Amino acid sequence: MRPMDAFECRCGGHDPYESLKLALENDTCTFTIVDKFDHTPLAMFGCGIYDGLPYIWALASDLLVPRAGRDFVRHSPEWIDGMLKAIGGKASNYVYSENLDAIRWLKYCGAEFEDQIYSINKQPFVKFTITQNV
Repeated sequence: MRPMDAFECRCGGHDPYESLKLALENDTCTFTIVDKFDHTPLAMFGCGIYDGLPYIWALASDLLVPRAGRDFVRHSPEWIDGMLKAIGGKASNYVYSENLDAIRWLKYCGAEFEDQIYSINKQPFVKFTITQNV
């Protein structure tokens, strides 16, 4: 897992393995992107509802961009739309304010960000919301 993604997991109170395991157990939708040649896991993403609130997330390995970055970027909006449809059309989450790669990707996928900074485990996070394209 990318160090920034592992850092975000730890800020949320879970180690990276535990975060992925919890997602598989609780998500409405969870997907894994694997290398088309050797089937190495490159990223996982998903969505669900927790305490009545829809959430969406993604975690990647350092291999995602070199092995499948172009395809990942090209197909992300349609994958996100499909997931959002499964949970009511809109979801939110938090991203570490210095995770510029993730923020750029989220903006590309249509996420809107709040101006407020939230402290999660004494680290600055911003809340984003992403809505299904209709």
